[in-house]
Order: sequence, then structure tokens, then C-alpha cells
Amino acid sequence: APPPRRHHLLQAFRSISKGAGEAAVSDECRFQSLLDELGDDSQLNWFPGHMAKALRLLRERLKSIQVIIEIRDARVPLSSANPEIEAIIKDKRRLLIFNKSDLLSPSQRTQVRTWHESQGHQVALTNAKDPRTVRKVVPLLQKIVKPKFKAVPSVAMVLGFPNVGKSSFINALRQASSKSGKG
Repeated sequence: APPPRRHHLLQAFRSISKGAGEAAVSDECRFQSLLDELGDDSQLNWFPGHMAKALRLLRERLKSIQVIIEIRDARVPLSSANPEIEAIIKDKRRLLIFNKSDLLSPSQRTQVRTWHESQGHQVALTNAKDPRTVRKVVPLLQKIVKPKFKAVPSVAMVLGFPNVGKSSFINALRQASSKSGKG
């Protein structure tokens, strides 16, 4: 059996290229050959120290977090997910934000949303540069969190790979929350 990560990559590749006919079969063969050339990926270690530290801090702080806001790049919705984080936060309430969704076609946006919702995720597609799309996230978060006491603030953690738009999203969300009076 192929290593789990290799199997995951092949499954993702197959789902992306499904329905593309002979070209997809040819591409899959080339992709399989490339994976074979790379060898057993369990020997590869690309994990920098600062990422290990971030995962340790995530584990430590997870108990005080009510909701995880995971930002991904809508153009690469599977590749911008971190399997290590996935394993840590699997039991937490979470909102998946696919940022930069303005760069997708309407059918691609529908595909991203439909697939991830079928996996049981709460999903929002945003463009952090467009406040209207970010404003729609506020009611979703309120629905997910539902605090026990109004006087006790909810704590959210925003995470994601570099350059997916975390800071832009946080700034836009802050502006959207302050304008609506809901923080």
C-alpha cells in the first residue's frame, strides 16, 4: 500500500482531474511517476523549528479557544491545508475561510464550497479586500460560537499558511465588526 501522504495526494489529484478523460489518465501516470521518483516521503523532513513551536503553542492554547478560523487560499483549497493542524483541531468548532475567492470562477467557488461542506465543514468564501464578503462572516461566527454568558468574550484563533491573507482578513473582520457593533 502507498504511504498515507502519497495516497492522499493521489486521491486529491484524481478528484481534481475527474472527468477530464484521457488527458487526466496521462497526467495521473506522470504524477504517479513523480511520486515514485521522490521515494518514501516518510524520510523527508521539511518541518522547520518555528512551525514545530507554533504547533506546540497551538496545542497548549487550544483549551481556551472557542472557535478556530482557518484561512486557506481559495485557489488551492486542499494544498493550503496543513494535515498536522488538521489532526490537532479536528474536535474544535471551526470556520473554514477560503480567501481570494474573487480569483475563482463562479463554478469553482461552488465546487470548493460544496466539497468542503460535504466533509462537514462550515465554509465562507471571502476576498479580504472586499469588506462586503468579510461582513458575511460575522453572523456565521456568532452562530458557531454561541457564548454561554454575554459578559464572557469568545476567543477565536486564526491560523493558516503564510500568504493566504490572515492579516488582511483579521483587519477586514475588525472593521466589519466595529461597523456592525458586534465584536
